[in-house]
Amino acid sequence: MVGAMWKVIVSLVLLMPGPCDGLFRSLYRSVSMPPKGDSGQPLFLTPYIEAGKIQKGRELSLVGPFPGLNMKSYAGFLTVNKTYNSNLFFWFFPAQVIIRGGGHILPYDQPLRAFDMINRFIYGKGWDPYVG
Repeated sequence: MVGAMWKVIVSLVLLMPGPCDGLFRSLYRSVSMPPKGDSGQPLFLTPYIEAGKIQKGRELSLVGPFPGLNMKSYAGFLTVNKTYNSNLFFWFFPAQVIIRGGGHILPYDQPLRAFDMINRFIYGKGWDPYVG
């Protein structure tokens, strides 16, 4: 009983509105909010890929610069299933440091899965996590 009451009191103190707006709200006051307004239409890249307009899709998917950061990134939606209008959002950040011969990440403790992943990569097969 005392433990539950203690939790309620602490929750009320931390989340209560008042001069400090609660502890959690005051911790995040320095975080800037995104600008209000229209952010535009979503960018679906699958039509550009299917039409062979890869460079046009790359130019459109380039994300504007972040204040104080000098880094490129690309974002958009890829169509996964046209029948159900299923789309996958991605946000790609190119590597800042390229390590020659760095290789790929494979499951070290699952040799059969690693072998299957390598074969699928070499022979251009799709990846189905529910198989095998």
